[in-house]
Amino acid sequence: MGRFETFEADDYSSRMDIDGQELAIVTLLLKSVTTMYHVDELFQWVASIIVQRLHVQVATLWVLSTRQGGRGGVQLRALASQEASLPQHIVSNNQIGEVVERMLREQYSTPVQPVTAFFSAYTASSLNRYGLNYCADYFQQGNVLLTGPRDDNAAYAPLRFSMVTLIFLREQPSQKLATTLSFILEQAASAAISRGLLLPTTGQLPPLGNVVLQGGISSLRVLIPRRQKEAELLMSSNPLSRSVDIPDKQARRLYAAIDGRKNIDALSRATGINLQELRQVLQQLIAQRRIDLYEPTGKHVDAARFFKDF
Repeated sequence: MGRFETFEADDYSSRMDIDGQELAIVTLLLKSVTTMYHVDELFQWVASIIVQRLHVQVATLWVLSTRQGGRGGVQLRALASQEASLPQHIVSNNQIGEVVERMLREQYSTPVQPVTAFFSAYTASSLNRYGLNYCADYFQQGNVLLTGPRDDNAAYAPLRFSMVTLIFLREQPSQKLATTLSFILEQAASAAISRGLLLPTTGQLPPLGNVVLQGGISSLRVLIPRRQKEAELLMSSNPLSRSVDIPDKQARRLYAAIDGRKNIDALSRATGINLQELRQVLQQLIAQRRIDLYEPTGKHVDAARFFKDF
């Protein structure tokens, strides 16, 4: 997740990467937030606007929270659905909560994929029955404090703001959805800080670490490796040389599985190489100039953000 910034309404009109839809939503956000007195009001507004304006079937916002003197866990703070008849337990249950908790603990976002890539066969089947065939999540975190839910009298310990927005879709969306969703959520967080809905900290919180990129791509595992064109050209001109000149067995297996579409998390599952080992193998292939890393939006990523040796 990127750093939080506060923008005035006029600042948005000068940004070349904002289309009319995004500008309209942010303008509405800046107007609506002035009447909000708790962050849960903003969370529900965000979930509703995602469903209304971005052609998303269901939007849910989850946070890490803990009660005073108790254990922590994940908590659903907002839900919006295009279908009023959708049972809430279909998109908010223990199985989905466990997946969300892992996303929050490991601090990563995931681009749109079939629900079978996120959840167990049983949970995915339940989602499919209601036409929820695709899913994506967006992770956010910041050096501000999140208070407890508005309608709960229990005492909650203020925690560092850490949230996953989990969306469900009927069909594969356009590539624009990821950048639009990212932008809207970032500006909602900025508006929450400006309005005082997220509280400033009195001390320095632990750094996010070098796995967090600006602009919402918050984990190495969601990036997509692609073979460099020179390596592809060499392989196409000499099919017998396919990966044979890569001495490391795991590196050969990973290189063969790279198709320019699977992200690192999917490649880990496809090859059976755990993420810790996969990180080392990726570093080898990047050092040998065989592959590059890209965000789901197609933007090239500097490997130095993840590997100290670059």
